[in-house]
Amino acid sequence: MFMGELLCMLAYKVSIFVSTRPSEPRNFSPLIFALPALCDCLGTSLMYTGLTMTYASVFQMLRGSVVVFTGILSVVFLKRKLKSFHWIGMLLVCAGALVVGSTSLMAAPHNDDSTAAMLAPSNPLLGNILIVCAQVIVAVQMVIEEKFLGRYQIHALEAVGWEGFFGVIYLSIALVVMYFLPFGTDMCDGHKCVENTLHALREFSVSPYLVAAVISNIVSIGFFNFFGISVTQSMSATHRMVLDSLRTLVIWVISLYLQWQTFNFVQVRMRMVRERIGI
Repeated sequence: MFMGELLCMLAYKVSIFVSTRPSEPRNFSPLIFALPALCDCLGTSLMYTGLTMTYASVFQMLRGSVVVFTGILSVVFLKRKLKSFHWIGMLLVCAGALVVGSTSLMAAPHNDDSTAAMLAPSNPLLGNILIVCAQVIVAVQMVIEEKFLGRYQIHALEAVGWEGFFGVIYLSIALVVMYFLPFGTDMCDGHKCVENTLHALREFSVSPYLVAAVISNIVSIGFFNFFGISVTQSMSATHRMVLDSLRTLVIWVISLYLQWQTFNFVQVRMRMVRERIGI
């Protein structure tokens, strides 16, 4: 992710090089992007940890709750004035997130369905909680970015590039530390660690499909963050989060099409309650 953001810095330097207009003098310190990069690192790590425990479509739907937290923090720290329909919209988002999260807890497969049981998430409740908590961190990041972008004249590509720069530093240090933390078990070489970067590099060397997937992810994230920063700069962090939530529908439809999940109308049924309590 941060490598994709760092590529935006390269694009920015190229655009400056080919531009016929003189570049404006910098009126900010790049260190201002260290904090939002840290929020991005923590929030994304927490989200992906939650993703390993719940459904992909639920993950995307719960991410929509970031609109609520961003709106509240914008009022507190940016002194924005939200109208009544803004608050009604945020209440609807809260209700939707609650319905989606509770429904995923009732979607566990039956024991006689071996395929469904194998694809079932390990801990939907904990995963959903981690995802929602991550949205608070992401909302903090969005508000900080909007505050800095509104105060200084910063090109969107440069802003994303600096976040990628600090993010690469953070994760490079973290990967070294996690390699030597003696937790977990690597089944390939017996090395106990939180994250085995050397094993990941070996997997890249034998899987061109994995390399292609990672490169595609890097490029797409670079474009995604550039467009996101541009929206924040020209509109607001809340607008960015609302537009970002539109991809939820795409993820949900694909999840249904691939039969990773089944569509269920949300309704109160005593049969489901009895099954859960064992009567």
